[in-house]
Amino acid sequence: MVLIYKMTKVLKAITNIIWLCLPYVFLKSWNKLKNSRKFKLYLNLRGKKYQCNICKRTFNSFNDTILQPSELTTWSGKYFTIGIGHTLCDYCSSTSRLRTIYAYFDKLNLWPKSKDKVLHFAPEAPLYKRIISSEVSEYIKADLYDDWGINDIKKINIMDIPYPENYFDIVICNHVLEHIPDLKKGIAEIHRVIKKGGFAILMAPMSMVLENHFQDAGINTDDTRTAYYGQNDHVILLSKKQYLQDLQNQGFQLDLKYAKDTFESGEYEYFGLEPKEFLVKVIK
Repeated sequence: MVLIYKMTKVLKAITNIIWLCLPYVFLKSWNKLKNSRKFKLYLNLRGKKYQCNICKRTFNSFNDTILQPSELTTWSGKYFTIGIGHTLCDYCSSTSRLRTIYAYFDKLNLWPKSKDKVLHFAPEAPLYKRIISSEVSEYIKADLYDDWGINDIKKINIMDIPYPENYFDIVICNHVLEHIPDLKKGIAEIHRVIKKGGFAILMAPMSMVLENHFQDAGINTDDTRTAYYGQNDHVILLSKKQYLQDLQNQGFQLDLKYAKDTFESGEYEYFGLEPKEFLVKVIK
């Protein structure tokens, strides 16, 4: 009987210790859970505050963890460069830059028609999937590097496009020209292959304050290109003023579209768009 009594006391003591420890164990587990990325993602994706205009899903916030610090700390950021920095949709991984051009295409009805021939450099998945669904006459997906995971992408140098003059109705070149060594030659080739009356979308990051493009042969490492051009594979920091003049000098007519004139109040924030990034549309 004495043994049973002692064992009962021991079990009771152990039980009391467990009950005393449970809040601590629970609190520790809860803190670990609530700080985990998966749990934060779960809560975020249950929200209705914002919507991705591409995948149409809603959530509490866009993911702003990619490519943000460079915009605030680098030399290019100090010169008010638009087109640097992104927020991400946690469902479809679309960036704010991509959502913005997609929104312009929707609002302005720029999607190609069935008779159109389209040349698309560095084809972004949401755009090319939408274009393919239009059953256009011809759709050339092009890039200098075949690393997009697209079976039918063609390796094409934008400075030497292997198509005749006046061939394409539409050319889409979204944030590509800042990567090429000869900007004017690239613009000239795009102008050459577009039909009279056709148009091109030629978005690029650019400074709103520089009078002229900034480019220096001594800026030739990943670190210096990031610091001065905004990204490690950019080779120039474009001046908005000179870039638009370059396009006109080549023979293009400017048909620029600005967010404030295109979207309703509140759409920038709700869809996670870039309010400063205007649509560079040019017509031959």
